[in-house]
This record gives sequence, C-alpha cells and structure tokens, in this order.
Amino acid sequence: MSQLGNHSHWEGHFAAELQYVEDPGYDYEVWFGEQGLKKSVELVRKHVEPEATMVDLGCGNGNAVKKLRKAYGG
Repeated sequence: MSQLGNHSHWEGHFAAELQYVEDPGYDYEVWFGEQGLKKSVELVRKHVEPEATMVDLGCGNGNAVKKLRKAYGG
C-alpha cells in the first residue's frame, strides 16, 4: 500500500513543512530549489513548441508558470 494513504505519513510531511514556514530565510516562491525549477523549464522548452497551449491546474504557487511564461517570451 502507498504511504500516501496513511494519516501518519501526512502528519510527518506537514510537520516538516511547518519547519520551513517558521524559517525566516525560506523563499516561499521556490519549492524545489531554483536549480530544479531551471531544469524543469529547460525540459519543457526542449519538448514543447512555443505555439503550444499549456494549462496550469492550480498545482503549487504559480512560480513555475511565471518562469515558463518568461522563458517563452511572454
């Protein structure tokens, strides 16, 4: 069974998240690090044509979409 279905998994996950919230130096806009975001944008640019339509379904804080828009000249 996946750990995602366990209440204890999520209790631990959110306890760790709370540590970040309480860290005064934490950048709330970059969840997976600037390098991870940069690699993600590069991967999308490599495989998605500029004319393509992309949909953000509310996954995260929108920072990746902002970076993609900028990378595609928007």
